Amino acid sequence: ESGRKIKEEFYAAPGVAANHEAQTWEVKKRWHTYTLEWTPGHIAWFYDGKVIRWDNACPPGVNEEDENKGCNPQVNLMTEPMRLYFNAWIIDP
Repeated sequence: ESGRKIKEEFYAAPGVAANHEAQTWEVKKRWHTYTLEWTPGHIAWFYDGKVIRWDNACPPGVNEEDENKGCNPQVNLMTEPMRLYFNAWIIDP
């Protein structure tokens, strides 16, 4: 096993209630910019220039069993070229 995981996540648009109706309305209002920033030390996700998630790499010796270390060991595994597949759509047109 390569240690890779597939995971689906939901992160609400900043400043908007995290419910389906509010999020749908926000996405429909205008064009939005989604950004993924991937560095050896962190991975960050942005929505319209605002951070919605930030994961730091773990220092040596910290692994998945260590809780609340302020890091994500999955970041350390991302050392090879990758493809990012991203899909966004309006559920309620």
